[in-house]
Amino acid sequence: AHKVLAAYACLAPRLVTGQFDPTTHRAIWPSTGNYARGGVAISRLMASRGVAILPQGMSQERF
Repeated sequence: AHKVLAAYACLAPRLVTGQFDPTTHRAIWPSTGNYARGGVAISRLMASRGVAILPQGMSQERF
């Protein structure tokens, strides 16, 4: 399963305090797979741009 709740848990405090504005900020999700997928999914639900940062040389099948 993609780590959607884990990603949201990292972003929620910033949303509540106003440190993250989904209309102007991009969410950066460094990961080797499921966490980045979950983060990008959360970003899309909030109509924000999510960027997955993957390790160099990671296989396409992994992501």
